[in-house]
Amino acid sequence: MRAPGPLLGRGDPTAFVALAEELRIAGQHGDALKVLREGFKRSPDLPSGRRVLAQVHLDLGEPKRAAEVLIELLELEPDDLAALVMAARLALGRGEAAEAGRLHARAQEVAPDDLRVRALGESIQPRAAPLRLPEDPFTSSWLAERLAAAGRPAAAQRIWQALRHLDPERVDHELAGHAHDLEGRDAAAAAQLPPHHVRPGDP
Repeated sequence: MRAPGPLLGRGDPTAFVALAEELRIAGQHGDALKVLREGFKRSPDLPSGRRVLAQVHLDLGEPKRAAEVLIELLELEPDDLAALVMAARLALGRGEAAEAGRLHARAQEVAPDDLRVRALGESIQPRAAPLRLPEDPFTSSWLAERLAAAGRPAAAQRIWQALRHLDPERVDHELAGHAHDLEGRDAAAAAQLPPHHVRPGDP
Protein backbone atom coordinates (compact mmCIF):
# COMPACT_ATOMS: atom_id res chain seq x y z
CA MET A 1 0.00 0.00 0.00
CA ARG A 2 1.32 3.40 -0.94
CA ALA A 3 2.03 5.90 1.80
CA PRO A 4 -0.39 8.85 1.89
CA GLY A 5 2.24 11.56 2.16
CA PRO A 6 3.94 11.54 -1.25
CA LEU A 7 0.69 11.33 -3.18
CA LEU A 8 -0.92 14.19 -1.32
CA GLY A 9 2.12 16.34 -1.96
CA ARG A 10 1.78 16.13 -5.75
CA GLY A 11 0.26 18.79 -7.94
CA ASP A 12 -2.96 16.93 -8.79
CA PRO A 13 -5.56 18.07 -6.23
CA THR A 14 -7.77 15.07 -7.00
CA ALA A 15 -5.14 12.32 -6.59
CA PHE A 16 -6.09 11.78 -2.95
CA VAL A 17 -9.40 10.16 -3.95
CA ALA A 18 -7.74 7.17 -5.61
CA LEU A 19 -5.49 6.62 -2.58
CA ALA A 20 -8.41 6.89 -0.17
CA GLU A 21 -10.35 4.32 -2.19
CA GLU A 22 -7.34 1.97 -2.16
CA LEU A 23 -7.11 2.29 1.60
CA ARG A 24 -10.85 1.73 1.99
CA ILE A 25 -10.79 -1.44 -0.10
CA ALA A 26 -7.82 -2.67 1.93
CA GLY A 27 -9.84 -2.18 5.11
CA GLN A 28 -7.70 0.71 6.33
CA HIS A 29 -10.62 3.01 6.98
CA GLY A 30 -8.85 5.21 9.50
CA ASP A 31 -6.08 6.01 7.02
CA ALA A 32 -8.67 6.56 4.30
CA LEU A 33 -10.42 9.14 6.46
CA LYS A 34 -7.12 10.91 7.14
CA VAL A 35 -6.32 11.06 3.44
CA LEU A 36 -9.79 12.41 2.65
CA ARG A 37 -9.59 15.07 5.35
CA GLU A 38 -6.28 16.28 3.99
CA GLY A 39 -7.50 16.17 0.42
CA PHE A 40 -10.63 18.14 1.19
CA LYS A 41 -8.48 21.01 2.40
CA ARG A 42 -7.48 21.52 -1.24
CA SER A 43 -10.62 20.24 -2.99
CA PRO A 44 -13.47 20.46 -0.48
CA ASP A 45 -16.31 19.95 -2.97
CA LEU A 46 -14.86 17.15 -5.10
CA PRO A 47 -17.81 14.77 -5.81
CA SER A 48 -15.69 11.63 -6.15
CA GLY A 49 -14.10 12.34 -2.78
CA ARG A 50 -17.50 12.76 -1.15
CA ARG A 51 -18.69 9.48 -2.62
CA VAL A 52 -15.67 7.65 -1.23
CA LEU A 53 -16.23 9.31 2.14
CA ALA A 54 -19.85 8.11 2.17
CA GLN A 55 -18.72 4.59 1.34
CA VAL A 56 -16.13 4.65 4.14
CA HIS A 57 -18.87 5.55 6.61
CA LEU A 58 -21.03 2.74 5.25
CA ASP A 59 -18.16 0.29 5.69
CA LEU A 60 -17.81 1.47 9.28
CA GLY A 61 -21.50 0.85 9.96
CA GLU A 62 -22.41 4.54 10.00
CA PRO A 63 -25.28 4.84 7.49
CA LYS A 64 -26.59 8.05 9.06
CA ARG A 65 -23.26 9.80 8.56
CA ALA A 66 -23.02 8.39 5.02
CA ALA A 67 -26.47 9.80 4.24
CA GLU A 68 -25.44 13.21 5.54
CA VAL A 69 -22.39 13.21 3.26
CA LEU A 70 -24.54 12.28 0.27
CA ILE A 71 -27.11 14.98 1.05
CA GLU A 72 -24.32 17.56 1.15
CA LEU A 73 -22.98 16.24 -2.15
CA LEU A 74 -26.39 16.34 -3.85
CA GLU A 75 -26.87 19.92 -2.72
CA LEU A 76 -23.73 20.75 -4.72
CA GLU A 77 -24.25 18.24 -7.53
CA PRO A 78 -27.96 17.34 -7.82
CA ASP A 79 -27.32 15.23 -10.94
CA ASP A 80 -24.62 13.01 -9.41
CA LEU A 81 -26.00 9.61 -10.40
CA ALA A 82 -23.91 7.48 -8.05
CA ALA A 83 -24.86 9.69 -5.09
CA LEU A 84 -28.54 9.55 -6.03
CA VAL A 85 -28.51 5.76 -6.16
CA MET A 86 -26.56 5.43 -2.90
CA ALA A 87 -28.82 7.90 -1.11
CA ALA A 88 -31.95 6.15 -2.38
CA ARG A 89 -30.72 2.76 -1.16
CA LEU A 90 -29.94 4.25 2.25
CA ALA A 91 -33.45 5.73 2.37
CA LEU A 92 -34.86 2.29 1.58
CA GLY A 93 -32.81 0.85 4.41
CA ARG A 94 -34.37 3.39 6.78
CA GLY A 95 -37.85 2.46 5.57
CA GLU A 96 -38.35 5.83 3.86
CA ALA A 97 -39.97 4.62 0.65
CA ALA A 98 -41.21 8.06 -0.40
CA GLU A 99 -37.73 9.58 -0.16
CA ALA A 100 -36.25 6.62 -2.01
CA GLY A 101 -38.86 7.08 -4.72
CA ARG A 102 -38.06 10.77 -5.04
CA LEU A 103 -34.34 10.08 -5.42
CA HIS A 104 -35.03 7.29 -7.88
CA ALA A 105 -37.22 9.58 -9.98
CA ARG A 106 -34.39 12.09 -10.13
CA ALA A 107 -31.93 9.34 -11.07
CA GLN A 108 -34.27 8.29 -13.89
CA GLU A 109 -34.23 11.83 -15.24
CA VAL A 110 -30.42 11.79 -15.23
CA ALA A 111 -29.88 8.31 -16.70
CA PRO A 112 -33.09 6.37 -17.41
CA ASP A 113 -31.27 3.42 -19.05
CA ASP A 114 -28.60 2.98 -16.39
CA LEU A 115 -28.60 -0.55 -14.95
CA ARG A 116 -28.17 0.77 -11.40
CA VAL A 117 -31.23 2.96 -11.81
CA ARG A 118 -33.29 0.06 -13.15
CA ALA A 119 -32.20 -2.23 -10.31
CA LEU A 120 -33.08 0.49 -7.82
CA GLY A 121 -36.53 0.81 -9.33
CA GLU A 122 -37.11 -2.92 -8.92
CA SER A 123 -36.15 -2.62 -5.24
CA ILE A 124 -38.56 0.26 -4.70
CA GLN A 125 -41.54 -1.28 -6.49
CA PRO A 126 -43.91 -2.77 -3.89
CA ARG A 127 -43.94 -6.55 -3.93
CA ALA A 128 -47.21 -8.29 -4.68
CA ALA A 129 -49.15 -8.98 -1.52
CA PRO A 130 -49.28 -12.65 -0.55
CA LEU A 131 -52.48 -14.49 -1.39
CA ARG A 132 -54.89 -14.18 1.53
CA LEU A 133 -57.16 -17.21 1.89
CA PRO A 134 -60.11 -17.86 4.20
CA GLU A 135 -59.00 -19.53 7.43
CA ASP A 136 -61.18 -22.58 6.66
CA PRO A 137 -59.40 -24.70 4.02
CA PHE A 138 -62.73 -26.14 2.85
CA THR A 139 -63.92 -22.63 2.05
CA SER A 140 -60.71 -22.00 0.14
CA SER A 141 -61.04 -25.21 -1.89
CA TRP A 142 -64.69 -24.34 -2.63
CA LEU A 143 -63.56 -20.91 -3.83
CA ALA A 144 -60.95 -22.53 -6.10
CA GLU A 145 -63.56 -24.84 -7.58
CA ARG A 146 -65.95 -21.93 -8.20
CA LEU A 147 -63.21 -19.94 -9.94
CA ALA A 148 -62.34 -22.88 -12.14
CA ALA A 149 -66.01 -23.40 -13.04
CA ALA A 150 -66.28 -19.70 -13.87
CA GLY A 151 -63.51 -20.03 -16.44
CA ARG A 152 -60.71 -18.65 -14.27
CA PRO A 153 -58.35 -21.62 -13.92
CA ALA A 154 -55.29 -19.43 -13.33
CA ALA A 155 -56.88 -17.92 -10.21
CA ALA A 156 -57.96 -21.38 -9.06
CA GLN A 157 -54.40 -22.63 -9.56
CA ARG A 158 -53.04 -20.00 -7.19
CA ILE A 159 -55.40 -21.09 -4.43
CA TRP A 160 -54.64 -24.79 -4.87
CA GLN A 161 -50.91 -24.06 -4.75
CA ALA A 162 -51.40 -22.18 -1.48
CA LEU A 163 -53.35 -25.16 -0.07
CA ARG A 164 -50.91 -27.82 -1.22
CA HIS A 165 -49.41 -28.46 2.23
CA LEU A 166 -52.84 -29.64 3.49
CA ASP A 167 -53.51 -32.39 0.95
CA PRO A 168 -50.70 -32.69 -1.62
CA GLU A 169 -52.23 -35.62 -3.55
CA ARG A 170 -55.58 -33.92 -4.06
CA VAL A 171 -54.02 -30.57 -4.86
CA ASP A 172 -51.67 -32.10 -7.45
CA HIS A 173 -54.70 -33.70 -9.09
CA GLU A 174 -56.57 -30.37 -9.14
CA LEU A 175 -53.54 -28.47 -10.45
CA ALA A 176 -53.14 -30.97 -13.28
CA GLY A 177 -56.78 -30.45 -14.18
CA HIS A 178 -56.50 -26.68 -14.13
CA ALA A 179 -53.33 -26.82 -16.21
CA HIS A 180 -55.31 -28.80 -18.81
CA ASP A 181 -58.03 -26.14 -18.71
CA LEU A 182 -55.45 -23.41 -19.28
CA GLU A 183 -54.00 -25.26 -22.26
CA GLY A 184 -57.49 -25.63 -23.69
CA ARG A 185 -58.23 -21.94 -23.27
CA ASP A 186 -54.93 -21.01 -24.95
CA ALA A 187 -55.71 -23.31 -27.86
CA ALA A 188 -59.17 -21.78 -28.19
CA ALA A 189 -57.75 -18.27 -28.18
CA ALA A 190 -55.23 -19.23 -30.85
CA ALA A 191 -58.03 -20.61 -33.02
CA GLN A 192 -60.18 -17.54 -32.24
CA LEU A 193 -62.94 -19.79 -30.84
CA PRO A 194 -64.85 -19.40 -27.58
CA PRO A 195 -63.30 -21.53 -24.79
CA HIS A 196 -66.45 -23.70 -24.47
CA HIS A 197 -65.88 -25.06 -27.98
CA VAL A 198 -62.79 -26.89 -26.73
CA ARG A 199 -63.34 -30.35 -25.24
CA PRO A 200 -60.75 -32.65 -23.63
CA GLY A 201 -59.39 -34.90 -26.31
CA ASP A 202 -60.27 -32.52 -29.17
CA PRO A 203 -57.45 -32.25 -31.76
